Amino acid sequence: QSQAKPNQTKAKAKMFSSSLQRVCIKSRARAARTMSTMRFAPSHEYIKIEGNVGTIGLTSQGLDALMGSAQCLGLPSVGNIVSPLKSCGHIESAKAAHIVFSPLEGEVLEVNNDLLAHPDSLNDSSLEDGEGWLMKIQITSPEYLNELMNKES
Repeated sequence: QSQAKPNQTKAKAKMFSSSLQRVCIKSRARAARTMSTMRFAPSHEYIKIEGNVGTIGLTSQGLDALMGSAQCLGLPSVGNIVSPLKSCGHIESAKAAHIVFSPLEGEVLEVNNDLLAHPDSLNDSSLEDGEGWLMKIQITSPEYLNELMNKES
């Protein structure tokens, strides 16, 4: 029976503790990514993030600012690159217009053709029903993610 020296026992305990901390940190980060899939831009766009794909739409505050049914909708073409702080589309009603900005940089994968054909249906949609999205992008530069607001902001 050999007894472990006190220094060896402390070193093993410290190594185990360090490994446990790394596992906990990784678990918290994974949970935060899973829970934090929806972000909001000050210009009233939202982005729902699933993996590297972001679904962009207009928040209810943005819809309210239109002051009526959307009559005209312009969106980028599939394959276009969209960037934060640069306009990538527009929504117009009889009383107001909204310039669409992408919350993150990416390549447009898909646009909501149903909305392009019937822009007035945008006012009948919500974040929850998932019908009123404008476009889906392949996120290429997620570094702006931390600058966007979450639901608590």
